[in-house]
Amino acid sequence: MISTLSVGTVVETRSTRALTSRTNKAGETFTATVDEAVTSSSGKVIIPAGAEVTFTIVALKPAENKSAKDGTISLRATSVMVNGQSRPIDADVTFVEHTLTGRGVGTSEAAKVGVGAAAGAIIGKVIGGGTGAAVGGVAGGAAGAAVAVETADRDVIIPVGAKIRLALRSVFPAD
Repeated sequence: MISTLSVGTVVETRSTRALTSRTNKAGETFTATVDEAVTSSSGKVIIPAGAEVTFTIVALKPAENKSAKDGTISLRATSVMVNGQSRPIDADVTFVEHTLTGRGVGTSEAAKVGVGAAAGAIIGKVIGGGTGAAVGGVAGGAAGAAVAVETADRDVIIPVGAKIRLALRSVFPAD
């Protein structure tokens, strides 16, 4: 009897390096190791613990602003190393452990602060002359800063050791 892993079998892995939407891009590959041996229904080990799964980043994008619930993570498992042999794997990535970390105010966000300050100064000058320009500039800068913080990207971070869960889309045979 040939042992296989059936469609829907779950494979739990952990990333071997950190990834971030700030520096990693679509098309890059990385690896994760299998947490526990994956066995067939007859108990035969088909994918041993510690086996290395290779992934390709399909998409990894930051959350576009502070109120966005999440960034974009799309990974594709391409192969698994079993007994020194690389074998293709057809699986959906169903879970990726990750966090979101604010980038802070970068150059594009700093421009929003400057635009807010300039607009406030112009309005203040029209309304209250020289003193109004100073007050308006401060108020406009504060408003610009609030917009910059609200619209700053939040990077997706997949730390070393993050859980990545797969579910097989097709049967995975023993070697």
